[in-house]
Amino acid sequence: MAIQSLVGTILLGDYLTIIRDHADTKTPLEISETNDAAAFDFITSYIFGPSFGSKLLKDLSFRQLFLGHHYKERSQGFWRHEMPFLATLIKRMGFDATTKSARWIQDWFSHSFYICRASLRTGESDTRAIMLEHLLKSLDKAQLSGQSNEDHDVISEFHDHGVAGAETTNH
Repeated sequence: MAIQSLVGTILLGDYLTIIRDHADTKTPLEISETNDAAAFDFITSYIFGPSFGSKLLKDLSFRQLFLGHHYKERSQGFWRHEMPFLATLIKRMGFDATTKSARWIQDWFSHSFYICRASLRTGESDTRAIMLEHLLKSLDKAQLSGQSNEDHDVISEFHDHGVAGAETTNH
């Protein structure tokens, strides 16, 4: 039911509204950027819940900022993503291979994770953060069995899901 709700809100609501508005005003639409925005909205809403999703379709200036960083990271992050051992080696040598754009996106996912998790724990969330809820339950079980977990590992996993989902959706 939650996925149907996201489809209704994001794709049938926000996405089609943008297309209709551009058709009505006969103005050009950057469809690749719009598709990327829809993909990130859907994925981040599935991870963090609609209240904490990216809302790129609704906010043009934030869309341009967020996707600008995403596009820069996509073009500059090949070695770090495809050959992580090389990135680790470079880091051990004392160099930071993380780009400003990658750091900005990681910070956004980190911020969303912390505010969403706090909202879930206090019961203040009005939406379902499907992926985060499942992961937190698994992590709680792991902690009870003596396994440790690190927030940055969880955030990194969500970042990977977001980027990979947007990439496979648009290409």
